[in-house]
Amino acid sequence: MKNIEFINAGAGSGKTTRLTQILSEELGNKDNTIRPSEVILTTFTELAASEFREKARQQLFKDGHPDIAAELDSATIGTIHSVALSFIQRYWYLIGVSPDMKVMPESDLQVYISESLGNHVSESHLKFFNDYRAYFDIKDIQSKADFDFWKEHLLTIIDKANNYSVDIERSKQDSCAIVEKIFSSSTALNHSLLDDFISILASEIKSYSEPQKKRVQPMLDSLKSRLSYAIVAKLYKTLTGDAPEMGKKNRTKLTNLIGQDRYDALIANLKEFQTSSAGDDSPGGMMKKMIIILFDIAKEWKDDFNDFKSRRHIIDYNDMERLFLELLCMPEVKKEIQGTYKLMMVDEFQDSSPIQLEIFKLLSGMMEQSYWVGDPKQSIYGFRGADVELISDITRQFLDDDKDPALNLTHSNLPKSWRTRESLVKFTNDCFTRAFDGIISEENVVLEAARHESAQLSSPLSHWNCYAPNADIFVDIVADRIKALKDSGIMIQVKGKDEYRPIRYGDIAILCRTNDECKRFANALISKGMPVSFVNNEITQQTEVQLVFTLLKFMLDSSNKHVRADLLRLLDDIPTQSILQQRLDYLIGLNSGEDKEANEVSPDIWLDEDNLMIQRLKTFKHIVKNMSVSDLLESIIYSLALPEVVAKWGDENNRRQNLHTLCALAKKYDDHCLQMGIGSSVGGLLTYLSYTEIDSKIDNAADAVKVLTYHGSKGLEWHYVILSSLEDDSLEEEKFTKRCFWGVREMRHPNPTEQYSYIVQFLPRIVSTSSTNIPKPIINKCKQLPTYSLFENKERNELRHLLYVGITRSRDYLTTLSRQSNILFLPNLSWIRNTGISNGDLNDSAVKLWNYGPLKPNYEDITDCPKAVVSKATDYSHYQYPDNPQLSDVPKYLSPSKLPVLGDFAAENIEILRDLDCRIAHYKTNDTNQAAAGTCIHNIFAVFDPSMSHEHNAAMAIRIRNGHNMQEVIPDIEEVIVSIEHLYEYLKENYGTAFAIKRETPFIQALPGQIVNGEIDLLWYLNDHECVLIDFKNFPGSKATITNADPANDHYAGKYAPQLKEYHDVLVSSGVTVKDTLIYYSVMGCVVRLKNISD
Repeated sequence: MKNIEFINAGAGSGKTTRLTQILSEELGNKDNTIRPSEVILTTFTELAASEFREKARQQLFKDGHPDIAAELDSATIGTIHSVALSFIQRYWYLIGVSPDMKVMPESDLQVYISESLGNHVSESHLKFFNDYRAYFDIKDIQSKADFDFWKEHLLTIIDKANNYSVDIERSKQDSCAIVEKIFSSSTALNHSLLDDFISILASEIKSYSEPQKKRVQPMLDSLKSRLSYAIVAKLYKTLTGDAPEMGKKNRTKLTNLIGQDRYDALIANLKEFQTSSAGDDSPGGMMKKMIIILFDIAKEWKDDFNDFKSRRHIIDYNDMERLFLELLCMPEVKKEIQGTYKLMMVDEFQDSSPIQLEIFKLLSGMMEQSYWVGDPKQSIYGFRGADVELISDITRQFLDDDKDPALNLTHSNLPKSWRTRESLVKFTNDCFTRAFDGIISEENVVLEAARHESAQLSSPLSHWNCYAPNADIFVDIVADRIKALKDSGIMIQVKGKDEYRPIRYGDIAILCRTNDECKRFANALISKGMPVSFVNNEITQQTEVQLVFTLLKFMLDSSNKHVRADLLRLLDDIPTQSILQQRLDYLIGLNSGEDKEANEVSPDIWLDEDNLMIQRLKTFKHIVKNMSVSDLLESIIYSLALPEVVAKWGDENNRRQNLHTLCALAKKYDDHCLQMGIGSSVGGLLTYLSYTEIDSKIDNAADAVKVLTYHGSKGLEWHYVILSSLEDDSLEEEKFTKRCFWGVREMRHPNPTEQYSYIVQFLPRIVSTSSTNIPKPIINKCKQLPTYSLFENKERNELRHLLYVGITRSRDYLTTLSRQSNILFLPNLSWIRNTGISNGDLNDSAVKLWNYGPLKPNYEDITDCPKAVVSKATDYSHYQYPDNPQLSDVPKYLSPSKLPVLGDFAAENIEILRDLDCRIAHYKTNDTNQAAAGTCIHNIFAVFDPSMSHEHNAAMAIRIRNGHNMQEVIPDIEEVIVSIEHLYEYLKENYGTAFAIKRETPFIQALPGQIVNGEIDLLWYLNDHECVLIDFKNFPGSKATITNADPANDHYAGKYAPQLKEYHDVLVSSGVTVKDTLIYYSVMGCVVRLKNISD
């Protein structure tokens, strides 16, 4: 790392303006010879790159350099990925990628994951996942059995493995070792003690009050039926907690009946078992098995994903970074970059991932000068791959007095805040010099205010406290206070002007820690008639979306009893209790007949005969069976009139909009599958929808109150900012252990290598619901682990950075919120306490809340704030949803091989041009592996590169063959390579040296009511507008067979005419003349021409 000036740019200090000034100075310097084409500048987003280019052009005009401004498009300005891709496309031949590679967007990656995961999850895996779910009583957000809980774990592991250079094997070993440390007991359950307790409890429960019976009976039933970790933990809590299920008196009586010694022994046994790894059915044993299975699936998936990308000539964003880094380490590339570029600029460098930082360091070392601009205090994107600690380590190198002068590492600060009023700038300086003490130097924290105080503005700092028993009442009262704030006419200063006006809704923003809080505030504001702008990207949790999911699952498996029960609950408004009773009655009746043996084998047809709704849905399933996935979803929604069904549930417009969004996502999913050439499925769609993010952004220009997360607020500003979530203590041990320690967490590798820099700590879920805490004995064990303090420090650091971002969004006013749940005690603002700014105390009207004497907050109890007057609602117009799609048994998407046969494609149109004398003699296929063998040869031909040596192509072919497990079917890979080499020689001999060669060219062709999509195997271009079309077939028979036009002959070459005609027509429609249409029978070594294909 050398030749870099680090520019520390605090919030609102004008970093973009300074960057454009530097660029203009460097390009306009008469003593310098830097041209725009010699500049590389990276930004965090493409939008930022576009905006920077335009501002830089304006700055150059302003500085009198119109000639240079005209050349600015020659500069390399973009995201790290767009810059990386430009170099990869230039030097592809050095790193073994195809020149016609395709880039896989993030959305395509999500679709690929959703479709491919099923290939790696076996029936035995699913059985274990279900056993694990039952053992820990894992439930979803609606308190139903969560059969898919493992998917979130697996998807997160895959995400970490993709975004970090993760050592999966080491991660698996370390995670199992951590489980063994937490679950270090070797105690098994003492069934003798437990059976005695169950017997006595069963006897005593008869004397309990009805409420006590209602609480205890489910636990007793579970103890009698199947012992699980969940019930053991619940029993232990009941026997030791302050609020036992049966009441303290009854618990004392149980103690006396059992005997104190045996009672104490039972409690000790239950406690020890909760942290036991004794056997596969212990909690530790179950967790270790889950860890091993999910890491193995992730590794297998990642290997297959890499193979898929290799076969398809695809690279993703992570590949771009890896390949770019590989290029930068090559002497020939380094030499060329040094001779081509002179200036490097990095914007928002604090948001860079470790591999991106390594790229920036290498590139900067090749430049005459580099500028890195950023603010370590605003490094909040750890969840996207940024490493906050690594960023801090790098910035400290610039401030090190003992650094090597030869490295030319310099440091400067943008000194002024142009955003925030003077009193709030000084307040922020004081708070965060304390918060970042020992972490970030004071000179990198303190800013000077460019704005001065004005008598037109009111007091800048406030605190609103509200007594509210629950969160819904709290947000409702805050909404009333915001309405009063807007009506007060408090003045704000117009940005960039010495002008003032009354506050508007669009000047106000509420920042929250979670999306759930955002939604609560947004709904409260909407209910008061106020305009709101917020992003609701969690539609999958809405009831109407869950209904569509359930209907899709019914189409997938109409016999699933859980799905049927959900449909009764959602569509027929039948309570869950009634459904369970119906099911029990059915099962009892099924097994009460005289002929028991016959009943034991009779099919389980619950609801088949008696429920009209189920019968109609089964009929509907048959009608839509051949539809594409997106058409199926749209048919479910509109053919079943779901917009009208969900309208009766209230919030009509939002629910209908959610259904519309689902249709759009399903269409997007279908399109991505089509583009990647992988099949779409209902199961894949459900997985895709369960974790895909809605691509929507807050409308910051709207005159509406903005409600968003602290993370979402970065880079934005408002005149009046309200900070919420401050009393949420994320470091409280129960919350911290569950939110920040348990689950899937990445950390730096203890022994990093070039290949691996990170490991993942994975502790599978063991709590029943999101509100269930991890048992205290386990938390105590966790606290003894080194990684516990590591993640604790990471969370504390996150709190500092997030609070800094939140506070510095304000231009004129800053208000903090607190909810008082106990009428006698004020809450503690633990977020502020955990940053080290103060102890978070609200006593004495919050005068010590920030420990800043010059500016104390105006404390206000808003509990009795006047209710906002809601204007009369306007009538909604009737929702006009699209007509029902016409149902058809014809599939929407076709592969070219499924096109209808052409009427009479005469045998005289089949011409055998040449036998190349290169039969693949060792080709041992049968009916079960013939298709797979053909795919293997296709893939070998797809990556064959005539510019590379025979040995290189053979090595690639071996790797592909082995990846397909075709060693026995295709034992002699030399024969395969010779076959494709002979074809290329034939093409060169008869059509001349290729102008260009394109392999596996994708195409889409619309037919009436259907879409044909596929890939053309080989195009041999004679010039830019004329080519020879070649299709590969792998039939190992004879020339007599392929020229025999007998309709019963499936191998007649003429049967491929519809497919090749489609290819021909697509090329012609795109302006390419097809000189010849050929089939190459690779196993036979035979070239065949199809004449008159265009007729």
